[in-house]
Amino acid sequence: MTETLTTDLSLLQWGTGTEHCRLRTPESVTRAQAVRCGQRVDLETVGPAPVRSVAFPPAADTAPPGEVVVNGERFTLTTVAGVPTALGRTE
Repeated sequence: MTETLTTDLSLLQWGTGTEHCRLRTPESVTRAQAVRCGQRVDLETVGPAPVRSVAFPPAADTAPPGEVVVNGERFTLTTVAGVPTALGRTE
């Protein structure tokens, strides 16, 4: 994952293992940690920025996950613009 300046998060995730990032806005910082184990990705955030989606662009030898959980909420897996993507609820 990378650092970016935003208030509504759409994250990209490649490969396996554990990744960390900080997401900065002019007013705050949100910290994110993604852990991929097998076909499951767990993403936890601390801070005010909401995560709306997590995209999984093609990566060598890494298939898209079968399950994505963000802050305890199971996201719906779909395809957006040809890229496997997990979408959360929109409020």
